[in-house]
Amino acid sequence: MKNRPICPECKEQTIVLFTPPREGLIGTERGYELYHNKDWQEYVDWNRAHLYCCNGKTDCKYTAMLTSGDKLSTP
Repeated sequence: MKNRPICPECKEQTIVLFTPPREGLIGTERGYELYHNKDWQEYVDWNRAHLYCCNGKTDCKYTAMLTSGDKLSTP
């Protein structure tokens, strides 16, 4: 793995992005259309999207939210 973000806790390249769908879209025709038409900006719940460490050996607590209210933030 190269060019991946490094976790500040475990110092490994294990930072990943979690982009959940907006609530109420799963299983609906609207959600299906957004997902399959690649209209991901409307599909993703940006208020819950965040970066986190996926290193299962260290159980890091690192989390960085992508938005702060309606504004994008820098982790």
